[in-house]
Amino acid sequence: MMKSPGCLFPHFGSLHAEQEQPWLLDAFVPPPVYGYLVEMQSWVVLGSSGSGKTALRSALKSDAESRSSAPIFVIDWQPTSDSVFSDSLSAYQPVMGGILRAFATRIVGWAAGTPDRFMALSATARWLLGWFCQRWLNQGPEFVAADMAERHGAGAQAALQCLLVDTYPDVFREPVYEIEVLAELTRSLQLAGFEGVWLLIDNFERNGQDNPHRVAALLGHLLGTLGLFEIDGFCIKMMVSGHHRDLVLSSRAVTSYRVGVAELQWTEPELDEILNKRVALALGRSISGMREICQESFLSNLLRKYGGALPRGWLEIAAPYVVAYSRRPEKHPLSDKECEQVCRISPPRIYRDAESRQILIGHSPIPQLSPQSIRLLDYLYDKMGQVCTRSELYYHALEGLAQEPHPGDASYQEPKIWKAAFDNVVYRLRQGIEPLPHEPVYIIIDRRNGVRLQVPSGGAVSRL
Repeated sequence: MMKSPGCLFPHFGSLHAEQEQPWLLDAFVPPPVYGYLVEMQSWVVLGSSGSGKTALRSALKSDAESRSSAPIFVIDWQPTSDSVFSDSLSAYQPVMGGILRAFATRIVGWAAGTPDRFMALSATARWLLGWFCQRWLNQGPEFVAADMAERHGAGAQAALQCLLVDTYPDVFREPVYEIEVLAELTRSLQLAGFEGVWLLIDNFERNGQDNPHRVAALLGHLLGTLGLFEIDGFCIKMMVSGHHRDLVLSSRAVTSYRVGVAELQWTEPELDEILNKRVALALGRSISGMREICQESFLSNLLRKYGGALPRGWLEIAAPYVVAYSRRPEKHPLSDKECEQVCRISPPRIYRDAESRQILIGHSPIPQLSPQSIRLLDYLYDKMGQVCTRSELYYHALEGLAQEPHPGDASYQEPKIWKAAFDNVVYRLRQGIEPLPHEPVYIIIDRRNGVRLQVPSGGAVSRL
């Protein structure tokens, strides 16, 4: 049954995997390296924003927990800015503290959800888990026990009493070494029927985006702590921005072959499959390809030019066309003329990347622009929305002068000398960046006053 346009927004709304969990795995396409990532080995997965790292993490978690014979005990850790990106001198203690707190929370949830399995453990294993949880939980053990009992019912009370209320002598003498604790916890969980433990790490970069040096310090500490990667049955699967590729590849854990490195890279057929599965979910029926949505090759060309070989890029570019198609009373593909109309309303987003300082359209750097066109675009971007006179653009952007000269100055030139060359630069800039060069949406020329860069929000479903 065809869904209404309003139903499309969950599938093409935020395009952030953490907000798409109820149905995300139905649209998941495994990357070529997936078969290696599900093995009992630690991995760092490199990928840029929008490459599918969080969706991959969700798929790995589902795969690990759904194994029938010996499932994996999964700790899903997403550090917070408070715990990891503090002003302390060392990242190690807040990092390890965050991991152990996440581990304790996961153990409590497992014991409350499967109390019979917890109570079937040996007395020493329950002792270890109780001592650990009471030491590392964020909240008071009595409160957590009461809260979990309310959620899981009377059947969980005996396990929660044993885990969180009963008193236990210390298991380890001071100082307590976290890696030894992780090793003993892993062994106890293996005795409970788990094949091992996976620590899934994601999103720490978002919390530390205002302090990239702190992110690098965190990665350096994690990948330099070799003991973390030498615990039998304990693996770390870490999702990391491709910006840290060199740091990861030179880390001790990687160079000593304790951790594998995979890079999320997608081919056009794979991106087509990702897009088709998402569209099928949104429409409530299968589709054979995007030609059912847009006639001819208009959308295909946009995807390849502006999608950036990223799942989020392709989904973002395609979203307004899928919505426009869904609103048609008769479900015929959009014509090229209709596609152009959608493009005028929701063109690809144009923005400057914070790290590279490049100006991108959609998710792709602008290709093959002359140095003059790049200087002109940079200047217009800095003056975004403002009308700049032709002489201002010629002297400041193209000639690089700090001040616009006046008649009689040595650097002054009559407009008739440079006007044709300037107009040619503007023309070539439009040809290079405009999705519809015959109807520009970015470089807007005011015949009397000058030129301005218009930056529409672009690609947002809400604009349609």
